[in-house]
Amino acid sequence: MEIIKRDGRVVPFDNTKIITAVMKAFEAVGETNQEYALTKATNIADYIADLAQNRTEPFTVEEIQDLVENGLMSLKRKDVAKAYILYREERNKIRQGKTNLMKLIGKKIEATDVQNQNANMDERSFGGRMGEARNELMKEYALNYCMSKKSRDNHLNNEI
Repeated sequence: MEIIKRDGRVVPFDNTKIITAVMKAFEAVGETNQEYALTKATNIADYIADLAQNRTEPFTVEEIQDLVENGLMSLKRKDVAKAYILYREERNKIRQGKTNLMKLIGKKIEATDVQNQNANMDERSFGGRMGEARNELMKEYALNYCMSKKSRDNHLNNEI
C-alpha cells in the first residue's frame, strides 16, 4: 500500500502518522483520556487503511487528510475535528507562503522582474538582486507576522 506525497513522490502507507495526527488533535483540546483518544485514532487509521487496500490507485496526502477530517467529524467530539481542521489550515498557509515567497525571491535573484528604483544601483548586479530579494522577504514577513489580519488586508487592498 502506498500514498502520493505533495511533491509527487510515492511512499509506503504509514498508519502511525494518522494515529499521531489524531492524537495531537485530541491533545489540542485537552483530552485527558488517552485510551479513548487512541481507540478513536486507531479506528480512523484502520478505516483508511482498509479503503486504501481496495483502491487501484494510491491515495494522495490530501485525500487521506480529508478522510481523517471526515472520521473526526463523525465523532461526537466536534472540538477535536475543529482542532485538526485548524491545524491543517495553518500548515497549508505556511506551505503556501513558503512556495509563493520562493517564487518571488527567485524572480528577483534571476532578474526576471527588475524594478529600477535607485539610479545609484545596477539592478542586474548581484548586490541589486540581493537587495530586491531581501525587500520581498521582509515585505512577506511583515505582512504575515507583524500586523493584524485587518491591517494586512487593508494594505493588500490599497486601503491604507
